Amino acid sequence: MINDNTPYKLAEIIRDTWPNLYRPKMKQCSKCNQLLDESLFSPSSGGKYLRPECRKCGYKLSKERKLLKQKYGNPPQGYSCPICLKTEEQLKGTGGNASTWVVDHDHNTNTFRGHICHNCNRGLGVFQDDISRFSRAIEYLSANENQLGFQGASVLDAARVLNKVETIENQ
Repeated sequence: MINDNTPYKLAEIIRDTWPNLYRPKMKQCSKCNQLLDESLFSPSSGGKYLRPECRKCGYKLSKERKLLKQKYGNPPQGYSCPICLKTEEQLKGTGGNASTWVVDHDHNTNTFRGHICHNCNRGLGVFQDDISRFSRAIEYLSANENQLGFQGASVLDAARVLNKVETIENQ
């Protein structure tokens, strides 16, 4: 019988049956942290690399995102991203084929945080939702503001966002 665990079991059978012939490339799943055969990971949407999470975790994440999207839908008309402050009109074409807005959520608790644009969602992802990383990035930008040619408003905006996030975290 084929089920969700079939690829995992097949990989185990092959590994155990032909240990000297089959040396799989292994990869660690970013969600379940298991070291798994690369065949258990899906290619990225562009096909240039493998997704960071295994297929099993990817399926679970996809279901969670779908449920959040159904529950919270889209933001109201005239909405602006709370991070970059851009409107839907200003963001047209920046999210690829997907909607302008992302249903942002805490990946540990699956709690809805709000709607943000794709670019800001990617930024949060790069910083792994780590407030201390954001703080260090703001300190870095602030210290190098004149040398790098950043405008004061960009650093101030980042500081305001960080302040809001810290306030929410402390509640």
